[in-house]
Amino acid sequence: MATITKRKTGAWQARIRRHGYPEQIKTFDRKRDAADWSRDIETAMKSGQFDESTESKRNTVADMIDRFLKGYFHPNRRKGAVVWRGFHAECCQSLASVSVSWV
Repeated sequence: MATITKRKTGAWQARIRRHGYPEQIKTFDRKRDAADWSRDIETAMKSGQFDESTESKRNTVADMIDRFLKGYFHPNRRKGAVVWRGFHAECCQSLASVSVSWV
């Protein structure tokens, strides 16, 4: 369900909250633009074509590997620290340019 409100600055803010999706908020100069955007996003959510790509743009394959390895190799342990540093230096640096959305 979209909610469109007028801000103190005179701009219009569209806020979409739908179960199973992250909240979407965007500000517009015109109320009509806010209504059009919210309708487009809600339609995409209903049809299953909505793709929240901002999260995938921030994360890389290296980030995923780092999070995975942190669960198995504690950096304060001697053996784990050696494996961790070696893996990170060899592999993760070259994977940093590949985003999750590409995979």
